[in-house]
Amino acid sequence: MNFHIDQDRGKTISGWFLPDNPSKEPSFLVEADGRSLVVEPTLTHSNMVDAGWHETGLVGFAISTREWPGLGQAVDVRVTERDSGLTFYTRPKPRAYVPGRMFAFDMREGQESLTAQAFLDGFHIAFPDVHLYGQDTRKVFYQIGYASSVFTCGAPSVRADEPFMAEAHVRRIALLTDPLRLLYNLLLPGVPETDPSGPARLVERVRRLDKMDRQMLSEPLTRRLSLLYVDEALPRDAVAQALDTLSGFDALGVEDAVGPFVELVAAVCDVDLSLFTVPTQPEPFAMSRELRREADIVALVARDLEIYDAAWDAIAESHRAGRG
Repeated sequence: MNFHIDQDRGKTISGWFLPDNPSKEPSFLVEADGRSLVVEPTLTHSNMVDAGWHETGLVGFAISTREWPGLGQAVDVRVTERDSGLTFYTRPKPRAYVPGRMFAFDMREGQESLTAQAFLDGFHIAFPDVHLYGQDTRKVFYQIGYASSVFTCGAPSVRADEPFMAEAHVRRIALLTDPLRLLYNLLLPGVPETDPSGPARLVERVRRLDKMDRQMLSEPLTRRLSLLYVDEALPRDAVAQALDTLSGFDALGVEDAVGPFVELVAAVCDVDLSLFTVPTQPEPFAMSRELRREADIVALVARDLEIYDAAWDAIAESHRAGRG
């Protein structure tokens, strides 16, 4: 997918959206202050036909006060491509935004993502869960030209996306979650983290995994930080490569200390902390120590644990040095 907003002059908004399917014409949902309107494409971009990107080039839209009286005064305006569900434009509100572009590496998705909770509202345009999209689309997220305040988050293969981020001067931050907690939540959804039977149930669930599921669940953190493609075989020095990737980030934190992490990011961005939201601190994952004694479980995420522990040690050392 590719997309662009040509202009938002208040009374007129126009742009285009190029779907992955070159024979598909997009459809747009425009929302303004609680009202919504479906807008079909009316503008043809022949250059996209010439380049072989689209069969008809009918991918552009324009909406004005003629079709929608009051559009010029509307504050909460957003444009979503209906088939993909991607909201690719929001009108800037009359308040401060964080300048520049920032990517947050976060293994949690959707409403569980603490980086989305913390930073999404601080930027004009935001694209969460970027790993759910293809690399060409992620490149557009990082490099969109119609906004100067852009936030992205998720868990793509970082090394594959690094060149795109570098071109757009994207700040990079990472918030790591205990790999055992992620595995527990994934394999035992709905089972409380305080359930006394949790460790035994997780061991049983892991032992019943087939070869394909075991491969999919193996070392997800290490893969996303060290490989160009997550289904490749991990090299012997994968942990070292992953830690080298993290060493180039502007800020590193762990979920169990999310408050200090948000404060660090505000300092890195040179903005007031009030632009961000400090998420509710998750309860400690008390069964982590017990799960680390289960060989069948640790075998799935041993290298992830090495990376997580190294990050914890580096953060603790930084705090000690700061106090000193």
